[in-house]
Amino acid sequence: MRKDEKLLLVGPIAVIGTIVAAQFCARALAEWPSSSLFWHLNLQVFRPVRYGIDLLPGDGLEQSSWLAIPLAVLLSIGLLLKNRLPLAIAAHLGLFYSALVLYFGGITSAPLSMLGLVAGHQEWAGSNPLAIAILLLSLISAIVSHREYWREMKARVVA
Repeated sequence: MRKDEKLLLVGPIAVIGTIVAAQFCARALAEWPSSSLFWHLNLQVFRPVRYGIDLLPGDGLEQSSWLAIPLAVLLSIGLLLKNRLPLAIAAHLGLFYSALVLYFGGITSAPLSMLGLVAGHQEWAGSNPLAIAILLLSLISAIVSHREYWREMKARVVA
């Protein structure tokens, strides 16, 4: 696997890892409700992930599986069959979800009085750096996917 193809995996793996970490944090908080670390992670860092997952049907772990399992299946199929199409689909799904997480990070960090105002005036919460990092990693994967596609199309034209 080339270096570019490894970058194709970064975005979907980051999205899956974030969903798994958010679910682990929620489960750990249920076991240790007095832990200030898990409260901070759950309420500040993983807040937009929780709201992004709440749009999907079901509750708790079932909601996150609506995205994490298909991404993992697409990654597995792409790696087993050595086919870039499932990897590209996973990269773009990860980009869409990470943009959704960043959007919910902006909404959940803004005070209620500011939701109708310009988005540039909102406060930064602890969740925004995580959301931006996931978006950037997913964007790298999507860009690599497009670059590989154009490289393959150019090779077909030349041949």
